Amino acid sequence: PARAAAGAGGKLSAHAAAGARTLMTPDIPGVRDMLIVILLTLGALSLAFARAEAGTRAAGRWGAGILLLGLGYALLQWHGRVPEVVSVGGEIIMLVAVAITQGAILRFARDRRTRTDTLCWAIVCVAGLLIAWFAFGAPSARARIVVFSVAMAGIAALASIATLGQPAARPAPRMLFAALAWCVVALFAARAVATLTDGAQSEEYFRHDTPQPHAALLAAVLAMSLTVALMWVEVSVLNARLTALATHDGLTGLLNHGAVLNACQRELDRAARYGQPVSVAMLDIDHFKDINDTHGHQTGDAVLRHLSSQLTADSRRQDVCGRYGGEEFLILMPQTGLDAALATMDRLRRNIEARPCSEGRAAIPITVSIGVAELDPVMSDLNALVD
Repeated sequence: PARAAAGAGGKLSAHAAAGARTLMTPDIPGVRDMLIVILLTLGALSLAFARAEAGTRAAGRWGAGILLLGLGYALLQWHGRVPEVVSVGGEIIMLVAVAITQGAILRFARDRRTRTDTLCWAIVCVAGLLIAWFAFGAPSARARIVVFSVAMAGIAALASIATLGQPAARPAPRMLFAALAWCVVALFAARAVATLTDGAQSEEYFRHDTPQPHAALLAAVLAMSLTVALMWVEVSVLNARLTALATHDGLTGLLNHGAVLNACQRELDRAARYGQPVSVAMLDIDHFKDINDTHGHQTGDAVLRHLSSQLTADSRRQDVCGRYGGEEFLILMPQTGLDAALATMDRLRRNIEARPCSEGRAAIPITVSIGVAELDPVMSDLNALVD
């Protein structure tokens, strides 16, 4: 009887433990359905944001990728109930979707055709072929999961690297997005390792994916966090573009009238506070009206751009250059006395004369007149220096 009671107790304890595990383990279909809904919602919201804000660069492509990711994941859940080609298609769609989202980061780059993008699509193609082979040629659920996970981790790593390489956005949102992307890398790398080390012999597709409910929850959190981080990057890029439009001259790319005066005033205040020399130069293109009248205003604009590029190339990093108005340019030289400023501007004048502006077949010579003044107790105001 005691032995029987112990046996009964053992069964009761086993049932209790099983019940505890059931209570603590998330409902698998419910978690997966939740992830699908979250992905589709995030994709739709990103597309709506891109449509509402015409200046966005990445939100539309990101939204399309997230929508495809949700669609592919939904198709994957039908494994075993539909032809195998449907679940294989779901995996390939998910790989394509992640490649599209990775490409969204490259939308911030000036040159969007990069090696990173090429490598990303190469990973998609190779992984897609391997998944199809392990589904139909040499069926292996374990190999499919490993290939898919390694490919997803690789694409996420490329996305992180691409994010850090984009100077258009502020560092904080780029660092956040990159860190979250590395979390995705860790998630799929762990999935691949867990699949490889699983000693089970069953080839049921999801048998080797036991942590999927918890991974699905983490994936949902990461998807939402990555979308928020990308929108932060997008907004920071938009703010940078607005700031550039407000402070830079649209034709020459130099600081505009108000911005160059503000920058000069800050430098003058700093120089006065620390007792450092500072000089200001006003540059004027000689006979600019004759250039416009003879060659046309398009050529005149080309001359202004040509001169601006020379100012940028010949100026020191600490110098402040801007378009004061018309054909006049203002240059402020911190920590530079009058003699050094005169020598610098004379060298700039000779360089400008030696490099005519090439517009079409014509080489238009450019000469400039430059006035230089140094900050001193008598002439300490910016307007006085400029005049």
